[in-house]
Amino acid sequence: MKLILVRHGQTIENLNGIIQGQTPGTLTELGHQQAEKVAEKLKSRDFDIIYCSDLGRCLETAKHIRVHHPDTPFETTDQIREISFGDIQGKLAADIDWAAIGGHFYTNRPGGGETLQELEKRVLKFISKLYAKHPNDTVLLVTHGGPIRATNRYFTKGPVEDLLDWPIQNTMVVEYDVNEPLKIEE
Repeated sequence: MKLILVRHGQTIENLNGIIQGQTPGTLTELGHQQAEKVAEKLKSRDFDIIYCSDLGRCLETAKHIRVHHPDTPFETTDQIREISFGDIQGKLAADIDWAAIGGHFYTNRPGGGETLQELEKRVLKFISKLYAKHPNDTVLLVTHGGPIRATNRYFTKGPVEDLLDWPIQNTMVVEYDVNEPLKIEE
């Protein structure tokens, strides 16, 4: 399976330093321009199916991509949503006392949200199901920075400590060849 992941365009919340998590988010004018640019970049690619996070910022980005792929099957899913930051979603990142959350960054759970470890398992299980369903297909995922980082860590076999060091730009495109079922630790 050829797996292609695209991050959504810039949002008002990105611009203002607001923690989005699983809130919808709204693309800025620049975000729409970025989405149009990535759509242009991907227009000559053939996709067997497009999966999109069900959050607004990804749906807005996908609209631009789908202009060039109107007949490609399209499905939304909550399995490739961004990490849930619980009760700190919608707040300014600068106002959060991250040290007060406590624990290791990979396993701490901010205010009723999910851990990075849980995000990784959720996303990798979804990709594993995709491979079982589409082993010889080209699959596009329109998603978020967290799921892209989790996917990259799996395929590069990077340490947990490097998870947050990889800068994921808006409308960044990454590709992986998936040649076997994923081995996911339980």
